[in-house]
Amino acid sequence: MRFITIYLDAPKLATLTSTGKFALPVARNDHLWLDMGSLDEALAALAKCSDDLVKSLGIPLAELDAVAVTAEPVGTIDLSPRRFPPELNGQYWEARSKALFEIDALGKVAGCRIISYSGPEALRGSACEQPFRMRFKPARSETDAPVRSWAVLAVTSTPCVGRPTRSGEMTC
Repeated sequence: MRFITIYLDAPKLATLTSTGKFALPVARNDHLWLDMGSLDEALAALAKCSDDLVKSLGIPLAELDAVAVTAEPVGTIDLSPRRFPPELNGQYWEARSKALFEIDALGKVAGCRIISYSGPEALRGSACEQPFRMRFKPARSETDAPVRSWAVLAVTSTPCVGRPTRSGEMTC
């Protein structure tokens, strides 16, 4: 999932739109091309695409729209795997995942789901093994009432140089 936020003041927008067509960089070698004659249509298509993506993740649009101030983590967040499968011992590996966290109105994690993953199959769900110990300052609505919200966190795990304990947890 990728979110693109663009902040343009009137002079910058005028400069960009003076040629009719322009490109906005969205990645190192990727651009989003816009034609000013169809900017309203492009913005509507982008909004629909964003809404469709959010719906596909199971996030109610009305609740997402109610969030005026996003939830913020309290303390440190440790989403490293708690147990390393023995088949990975002595190997170098890297696990990358994006986890979608549902945060209730009290700031507690109410759910976790991996939405993208690459790495050893044995670690696919590891980012969601212990998230329920995490705490957040709850998201707030325009009226400053706490509301349910969602957060996507990127997690990268690599082997450590520690040793496993009897329970299988790592010492590093």
